[in-house]
Amino acid sequence: MGQGICSIGGCERTVASRGMCNAHYIRVRKYGDPHKGGPLIVREYRDHCRIDGCTRPVKGQGVCNAHYCRIKRNGNTGDTPVRLHVYGADEALEAKTAPEGDCLVWTASDNGNGYGQIRVDGKYIYVHRYAYEREHGPIPDGLVVRHKCDNRRCVKLDHLELGTHQDNMNDMIARGRAAWQKGRTAS
Repeated sequence: MGQGICSIGGCERTVASRGMCNAHYIRVRKYGDPHKGGPLIVREYRDHCRIDGCTRPVKGQGVCNAHYCRIKRNGNTGDTPVRLHVYGADEALEAKTAPEGDCLVWTASDNGNGYGQIRVDGKYIYVHRYAYEREHGPIPDGLVVRHKCDNRRCVKLDHLELGTHQDNMNDMIARGRAAWQKGRTAS
């Protein structure tokens, strides 16, 4: 890095190359003239996000990572506040569920087949299994947690019960969810 002040009149930035600051040097290379391209943008660097009420560290454009992603995706920061990440599985179970009819459904990620999933100790598990184990202890070997309500995202304890894999398959047939009942071939 060079030393001294930029040779372009009125600029007080430090020299980066060929007697100019980085901004003017880039303009000379791009346009052939250090004054082309409009006024230089002077950014006020901060240690926290410029959005009111946000105290997260700056990522880019003077905003935190969450607001930066919103600007990149939507062109603005949006009106809704950025949710804080929930780190514990218990807190996530409370924060990421919502009532839906008679069920309490998981509103966050699923496994692609509709079953909610949650990260516990570095690995993903079904959220309905986690909710059941949290209340009743470990699930015995050979048993599965079944949904009485037939809603894969439901974590309401009243709607969850233990049963065998065969019980679960019988439920599927009784509720008309088997592939052969839907006119598809099982594969």
